[in-house]
Amino acid sequence: MRAALGVIVSFVTMSMFVLALSLAPWFALGQDTVLEPGSFESTALFNAYAIALGILGAVFAGWLCVMIGRSRTAVLVLAVLCFAGGLMNVVMQHRKPDPGPRLDGLTVMEAVNLRKEPDWFTLLMPPVGAVSVLLSGRRALTRGIRRPF
Repeated sequence: MRAALGVIVSFVTMSMFVLALSLAPWFALGQDTVLEPGSFESTALFNAYAIALGILGAVFAGWLCVMIGRSRTAVLVLAVLCFAGGLMNVVMQHRKPDPGPRLDGLTVMEAVNLRKEPDWFTLLMPPVGAVSVLLSGRRALTRGIRRPF
């Protein structure tokens, strides 16, 4: 029961953390900072931010899973869930139509919903997330670390 709780709490926490911080630059800096002018292509800086955020979220989730679940199995299940969730995103992004040029006057949420993530990004994140969860969970288990970093 404790292991299952660790998986659930860490997955939900990671998802909320990554979603909130992924959207923050859109609202704080605006579409023209996150996206290339007139396009739905994200800037290199935003891509780097999104990758780093995904890694940090997964590292924290692996640590949190160990702190709650205290189980290698829980960390493994969390890593599999992260990988599976990432693959679902690959499928959903692949099915989205190309949004074409970005028109003026779109709200942030309209732009977020229309944007199609680059294929390289969607394919990169599932293994990166799963490996990050496994490595941080392993470290927390073997060293008995009580803090995420």
